[in-house]
Amino acid sequence: MPAALKVVDNQFCWFYDIIGNKLVYYNYQLQKPILNSKSVYLKNNDQSIENIHVYKNLVFLKAPKTIYVYDDYGNFKTNFMLETENSPFHFIKMHFLHKKQ
Repeated sequence: MPAALKVVDNQFCWFYDIIGNKLVYYNYQLQKPILNSKSVYLKNNDQSIENIHVYKNLVFLKAPKTIYVYDDYGNFKTNFMLETENSPFHFIKMHFLHKKQ
């Protein structure tokens, strides 16, 4: 059950599987997953992933209070806290812009 989805091209997409608590790279032409990450451990009282952004070989998962960074093999790289709950935000390449209200 995908909670957040990012289409990469006309064949692949990344999505966050809220039931399995995993990041999945999915081939929707063949209708099968290509890659499953290990469990995503949400921190800072985050309940789910709201948005996914892909840039080059990095996958960014945006939760209300944290941004999680994975590589294109589904391996966890880093995370950082960022109070973005109820704030407008936008990804531009590798940058994240938001307005704190």
